[in-house]
Amino acid sequence: MTNQSIRERARAIWSSTDGLVGIFLVPVLLGLLVELVNHLLNSIFLVSKFRYFYQQIPIYNDGTHFQHVTLDFGIEYTFLFQFLVELLFLVALFQVLQRVREVTRQLSYKESFRILFGPRFVPIVLATMVKEFCLYLASLPLIVGLVTGLGLILTPNLYFLSYGVLPDFSPLVTTSVGLISLGLMIFGLLLSFYVDLSLKPMYFLLHDQLEAGVFQNPFKLMKQSWQLMKGHRMRLFLLDLSFFFWWIGILLTFGLLAIYVMPYYWTCQALFYEDRKSQSADLYQTFFLTATK
Repeated sequence: MTNQSIRERARAIWSSTDGLVGIFLVPVLLGLLVELVNHLLNSIFLVSKFRYFYQQIPIYNDGTHFQHVTLDFGIEYTFLFQFLVELLFLVALFQVLQRVREVTRQLSYKESFRILFGPRFVPIVLATMVKEFCLYLASLPLIVGLVTGLGLILTPNLYFLSYGVLPDFSPLVTTSVGLISLGLMIFGLLLSFYVDLSLKPMYFLLHDQLEAGVFQNPFKLMKQSWQLMKGHRMRLFLLDLSFFFWWIGILLTFGLLAIYVMPYYWTCQALFYEDRKSQSADLYQTFFLTATK
């Protein structure tokens, strides 16, 4: 299947399936609520969402010693709620895959909760934790680059507000730190895309192995997802890129358009997975053979 035929098939499924939007309604709205509450708390208590460790940074030399300013960056977590949202998305994908395979034509959010809190709860949680942790590790260079860049921009202003003079930074140091920050951000962004594309089929593979009763551990599942995507990441990237204006629309509507876009997008992902499975049938079968060993 071409990417265009995948999108056409996904639109046909979306228009002919009862409950497809409904199974994404709860995770999308819960995700928006978590973000809203998080931003409100940040505004009320003046707590930065991305804060670091307490650290002292030498920013000015008065000729006898370095003066310092302490930057407080701490971390505010809404981790548990965000993790629940990810779990709800995962079980929604299970139903989408069943619809793509014509196993059912009617989907229900109640079925999502039944799947999530049933006997498959532990492998679902483990797979989600491993995938999210890998994505977090891949994004670390981007985060470090952003924090370093912000520190380079904000430190002189904070020092000026505190002492009334600008710090004596060497232009060479400023330029070097700026270039390193930019390099880290670019590398982190590319690495995040690469890892995300490699792990996109992971939840669909999880569904199939749970159905077959051969699931062993999330690390093997991650490796198999990586193998399935070998040589096909660019094609999936182009499929994702075709949703660019949809993502812009989601931003402009403060996330509300995601109620419509997420069912369409993940139906495309399920169809892409089915296409990869049929193209690499021999490789796909080895995933189940090795899982039983």
